[in-house]
Amino acid sequence: VYGFPRSRQLVQLAAYAWRLGMCPRMYYQLRLHRHSWKQRGRHFIDQPELHHLQRHLAPADLDMLEDKVRFTTRCEQTGLPVVPTLALWRDGRQLGPDRRFQTTLPRQHLFVKPAASYSSAGIMGFRYDPNTGHYHDERGGWTEFSLRHYLETQSKGRTLLIQPWLENHPDLAVFSERALCNFRIVTGRYPNGAVMPVMAAFRFPWRSRLSCAEPGVTLCASIDLASGTMRAAEAKDPAIGRLRHHPTSGVAIEGFAVRQWEELLATAVNAHVHWPEFPFIGWDLALTPDGISILEGSCLWGGTLAQMSGSAPLGLTRFPEIYLAHLAARGAPLS
Repeated sequence: VYGFPRSRQLVQLAAYAWRLGMCPRMYYQLRLHRHSWKQRGRHFIDQPELHHLQRHLAPADLDMLEDKVRFTTRCEQTGLPVVPTLALWRDGRQLGPDRRFQTTLPRQHLFVKPAASYSSAGIMGFRYDPNTGHYHDERGGWTEFSLRHYLETQSKGRTLLIQPWLENHPDLAVFSERALCNFRIVTGRYPNGAVMPVMAAFRFPWRSRLSCAEPGVTLCASIDLASGTMRAAEAKDPAIGRLRHHPTSGVAIEGFAVRQWEELLATAVNAHVHWPEFPFIGWDLALTPDGISILEGSCLWGGTLAQMSGSAPLGLTRFPEIYLAHLAARGAPLS
């Protein structure tokens, strides 16, 4: 796809492995054939190393951010624009928080996700038909009784959040007819409390009608922090290549300007103020016809997609500066 000779790939693979300890998987996912390890290549941070760095600075109680029920509760308490939770199913029982839906299901399109999951694992979506009163997914139709029974069984041993199925803003509808696109904005908090954006990307589906997180083929375009302009998109599978236009709609990806960019950045920065325990947070934001909604936040955000899609390596962002500032504030020796 990229027209890079295998002989040069082998030379580079050896150099990255020997000099930087970078495994072949990361070499291909980050498209490191485009960079010399001596110059730009050495500033990339691979996923296992990034998660180690994230956990090293994060507080012991990660669940105040990672647990989606606790996350939503703090957002609501601090007035942040989080997606509302209509109902909860926990260990086979339907709960509030909305008393209207303690014994019935909301008659609207529903999005269901586990309270503890990563990368959209375990999500479900159900479209409501007001003419029949049935819900539908890719498996067929559900009465309210059958869907409640299904959610009861699916929630055994875990908690499920029932939320409204949001729609994309008309500006973004060209990227996905039904599945919600999202903006991943990573923010960093200095020890003095100042919060700054570190990197950003736009994630959207190729074929999925449920989620932008398609295994191996999640399309991701990095976004210029200053202008809100997208770069060409790529996926973890290098065979997909570098996409300047959407593979199905044909809409231009490279150069697409997000008109609401300043508001999206401000939402992420303001949200981080309410989680001072975490030096870094990756925010997933949706842009809908009703405005911006916070989908979730994570201290274990992934850097692979954004680093490979034309963004600066993490080592050339504010990430190392903020990280070292926290180490210094904790009295760690720096050399």
